[in-house]
Amino acid sequence: MLSYKKIFLDTCVLSDIGRMNKKKRVEIAYEFLVNKKYKLIIPTYILEELERMPDKNIRENVYDFLEISYVGFPKGADKIFAEEIEVNKNNSEIEIVEFNVSMLQKDSNGETMDFKNFKDNLLALNALDCLHIIGILCFLPPIFRSTLPASIVKLLFLQ
Repeated sequence: MLSYKKIFLDTCVLSDIGRMNKKKRVEIAYEFLVNKKYKLIIPTYILEELERMPDKNIRENVYDFLEISYVGFPKGADKIFAEEIEVNKNNSEIEIVEFNVSMLQKDSNGETMDFKNFKDNLLALNALDCLHIIGILCFLPPIFRSTLPASIVKLLFLQ
């Protein structure tokens, strides 16, 4: 199985990429994916920040860049902590990524699991206003998640 190195990107870096011309964005995506074998790690709250970006052209450029990239969304701190306890018991590795999206992946229904479909599904659930809170809740115990709508919890926490 091909192993990808993980690289965390924040809104500032993504904004800079969004300001580049299309040719440069494609070159960066190709370099990350093919030459460097990077999986881009984007916390879910970054989606909220991107959606609130005032310049629509930059936002759409960022979405186009992420669409042609291999993107992973990290687990919450509680899950990582639980895995750390297991690692100490059996010397295994911690996987920080909860799930991945790529234009090459398909879900169990045969639909593409790409970045734009993921983002659009969140928007269809009217979850965008909750993303910042949910991003914070990722770092809190699961008991706090019980106050969120079940559809959002299921989608974002894969429960």
